[in-house]
Amino acid sequence: MIHEQLVRVGNRQQRTNNVTYTEFFSKIKYESYTSPTVGLCVVIAIACWFPQSHPVTLRLIGVIGIAGCIFSIFDSFRHPEFGWLGIVARLGLIFTLWLPGSIYLLIKGRMSE
Repeated sequence: MIHEQLVRVGNRQQRTNNVTYTEFFSKIKYESYTSPTVGLCVVIAIACWFPQSHPVTLRLIGVIGIAGCIFSIFDSFRHPEFGWLGIVARLGLIFTLWLPGSIYLLIKGRMSE
């Protein structure tokens, strides 16, 4: 997606296709999801201190993991610059490592049998 590349030479930036690093990233609109994410992490961390809340907390972590996997699956196909090998490698990690663990946490609500 990024057609303009910047080359850093020493302490100065060279222009490539008439776009500098600062100009390129100043055009991107950022939405801040940092505060809600940090707040959610703090709530989960506090809930982990109480053993009675472990099933609920672990299920919440499982839901967040599944949502992250779904986003990552769709995001894999939105970036053709990864190439087929990159997409297959990314999907392989999702389907063999992250998704089964998240589903287990969602269903069982505990870390061990």
